[in-house]
Parts: sequence; C-alpha cells; structure tokens
Amino acid sequence: MRVYIAARFSLKNHAKELAGQLEQIGVTVTSRWLDEAPMPTHGQEKFLRETAFIDLQDVDAADVLVILSDNLALHDLVPSKWATGSRHFEAGYAFAKGKPIVCVGDRDNLFYHMPNVVSVKNEAELLRYLSAVEVH
Repeated sequence: MRVYIAARFSLKNHAKELAGQLEQIGVTVTSRWLDEAPMPTHGQEKFLRETAFIDLQDVDAADVLVILSDNLALHDLVPSKWATGSRHFEAGYAFAKGKPIVCVGDRDNLFYHMPNVVSVKNEAELLRYLSAVEVH
C-alpha cells in the first residue's frame, strides 16, 4: 500500500516519525515534502509552484491519503483557523480522484465527514486500520 501523509508544515517532524512507523508495517510513503529543502530566499514563487506540483504527483502515486488534523481543543472555532494549509487542498484533490482518506484526530473540516473519509483517533489506531485494510 502507498500512502501520502498530508499535515500542517509545522508537523513535518511528527509526520516523518509517522512515515517511519508506516514503513515498518510495509507501507510505502509517497510524501516527498517530508524531505524537501527549505524555501530559498530567491525564486520563492518558482519553488512553491514546483513543490505544489510535486505534492500532487505524490498524492497521485498514493493509494490512500492520511491527513493529520489539528486538535480543535487548541483553537477557537474560527473559519480562518480551519483553512490553514495545503493539506486541505491535497485532501480535496485526493477526494476528487476517488482515493480513500483517513483523518487522524479531530475532523477539523466539514469535508472530513464525507462517506469515503475514515476517522481514527490517533496514530496507533491508524496503524491498526492500515494493517487490516486492503486498498486496490
């Protein structure tokens, strides 16, 4: 199984740890953003555009998208707090492609209540779920 991990950029190290755990159970992680270089001081627009295309290629290469959600208990429920990153675009892209989505933690977006979105409480539950499910 191939998985793309979508997460807030500030959770990059946490996502890398999760990628290691997934690889230990035989899952291939397609998220190259976990190893991408820092944004350059010059040519940022080009870097961002190229990075976005790479991320979408990585979503295309995955069987399942796993999104690490925000802990809603840490935020006021203000719409601007809900739309804080690329991970939501990536999840929407995966949804449009018909890919299963697994939301880890709080469903911090109304679209994570859609039928092909599975919600798990934490990473341990995610590992159990991915170990048991077959994706084609």
